[in-house]
Amino acid sequence: IRTLNENFNLNIRDYAFVNFDSFEKVVDTIGGVNIELNESEVREINKHIKNSSIKTPGMNHLNGQEALTYSRIRKIGNGDYERTERQRRVIEEIFEKGKNIGITKYPEVVDSVFPYVETSLTKMDIVKLGTYGLTNNIKILEQNRFPKDEHSHGEFIGKVWYLVTDLEETEKQIHEFIYEDDNINQEEEALN
Repeated sequence: IRTLNENFNLNIRDYAFVNFDSFEKVVDTIGGVNIELNESEVREINKHIKNSSIKTPGMNHLNGQEALTYSRIRKIGNGDYERTERQRRVIEEIFEKGKNIGITKYPEVVDSVFPYVETSLTKMDIVKLGTYGLTNNIKILEQNRFPKDEHSHGEFIGKVWYLVTDLEETEKQIHEFIYEDDNINQEEEALN
């Protein structure tokens, strides 16, 4: 958080962190996720999981281990960019499941997932955010990836590959995404 705040002139105070082991448990706790897989992704999952139930491309229901393996695929497609896209897809599916469980079940779900998440938020904060999202009919999880392709490039420096970024432009884009979105500002005001 300090690195992000210092490099991009932000004031992030709250966070939620899930490591790979916890990620798998969170997905299993919510009953898995539905993900559209291509042929290469199916092959990669089956290469790393001997008894995977995933056999064909298309929409598949992934358990925690399969979702984690899917999220870690890096050697096909557009490398790390596509890997982070896969991770965001799983997070979006978790969000979708959360929208459909109903307000009365939120405390129970938060209780079951909370041990696997390191966060600055309390259980009550998370329940309030979930309730706010449901009662205000928030249907979209807004997400983005920074730096943008047009303001970064890969470069070997010495014998190590780095993603070289225009920090000023990236800071500007992050600020526009977070602070200049009218929907987000309205939602933030409502929470305060």
